[in-house]
Amino acid sequence: MRVLVDGDDDEAKEKVGLNLDAGKELELLYDDARLKKGEHRLTATVDAKKAVAESDEDNNELKVTINCRDD
Repeated sequence: MRVLVDGDDDEAKEKVGLNLDAGKELELLYDDARLKKGEHRLTATVDAKKAVAESDEDNNELKVTINCRDD
């Protein structure tokens, strides 16, 4: 799983060696990611290097927008 923040490849966070069967879910924690206050676009990609042969290569990415604020 690879996570990009605001499209910045230099700050990409990765977790390797994960296996997930079709239709299953997995919760991952990236506790070393630091985000500044404001809106951010997160992009999570599985099989980013296309190492696994799949019938549908177009469903490996999720994009969400989050808003970080001071507490």
